[in-house]
Amino acid sequence: MANLKLKNVFKRFEGGVVAVNNFNLDINDKEFLVLVGPSGCGKSTTLRMIAGLEEITEGEIYIGDKLVNDMQPKDRDIAMVFQSYALYPHMTVFDNMAFGLKLRKTPKDEIKRKVQEAARILQIEHLLDRKPKALSGGQKQRVALGRAIVREPKVFLMDEPLSNLDAKLRAEMRIEISRIYHKLQVTMIYVTHDQIEAMTMGTRIVVIKDGFIQQVNTPQTLYEKPCNAFVAGFIGSPKMNFFDVEVEKEGADYILKFNEYRIKLPEGKAKRLEGKDYVGKKVIMGIRPEDVHDEAMYLDTLKESTLSAEVSLVEALGAETLIYMTIDEVDMIARVNPRTQARVGEKITIALDPNKIHLFDKETELVIIN
Repeated sequence: MANLKLKNVFKRFEGGVVAVNNFNLDINDKEFLVLVGPSGCGKSTTLRMIAGLEEITEGEIYIGDKLVNDMQPKDRDIAMVFQSYALYPHMTVFDNMAFGLKLRKTPKDEIKRKVQEAARILQIEHLLDRKPKALSGGQKQRVALGRAIVREPKVFLMDEPLSNLDAKLRAEMRIEISRIYHKLQVTMIYVTHDQIEAMTMGTRIVVIKDGFIQQVNTPQTLYEKPCNAFVAGFIGSPKMNFFDVEVEKEGADYILKFNEYRIKLPEGKAKRLEGKDYVGKKVIMGIRPEDVHDEAMYLDTLKESTLSAEVSLVEALGAETLIYMTIDEVDMIARVNPRTQARVGEKITIALDPNKIHLFDKETELVIIN
């Protein structure tokens, strides 16, 4: 079993900087958990504390049922894959992958079997006699993964392993790492600032900001039901659109007022506002780019939530088009059909899908309704 538990974990650096603040997290056996957040949020520090490369200021970390606070990294039965690959330049690929096993005095025939099996999984059997300088970035990262795989650790820790690769290689290696995870069925903890990596790879995602856990859930739940405006804006690309709106009530109806525009909330969402003290107050309205439409069929069916926008940029991406626009000096992005007729400088009518509106408290930024 390789479940992990972080209990009331803090990391304070000199000068009083708190990098990790009261971290509480249960990681299941054979789970692919992704820690995601902006640079400096504490995700790599958390990973290094799990690995034993960084001392814990306060709290407890368990791997399985063992408290590992004072355990050396080599005794924790973990393997770490770094952003920099950390390969020995004078050694062949085979020797780089075998190095940890040799230190453990593993028999030669077992080393050969494990290295060849890992090389087969990673499709680098033809590279075993090469030195790192003769490898591409993607090949080096495969070797670094292979070095971790041969050790058969309880837990794999990966610290932004793809950030040195170009866009095409990143996409390929995302698939490769996911494939390895499903094949090996091990516990993986993966750190990234790239929310696309997080969404496509993790079975669960931990969103972190300023050392605090914001939300832990499956990728789809984070996307559809963010707990606050930060998570809503961080998860999803392009990010969610935000407006300040005022809540009004007309009979049983709730209306969101944005300048001269008035958007009626659907009955299901309106019911969730009942009993909450938001009438006459400003709140933050969020809506994702794919829920902003410019096609005639949507303009006809969503007449009560149409707005006029000025197009500032059109990005044709093949399968979809992004329209960047302003509505009364507020920026907005729509992800629309590539056959859109929108052109830069034009005024267009758009429709918001009211069933997809999110509302957040103006002061706390906590979710009111999803």
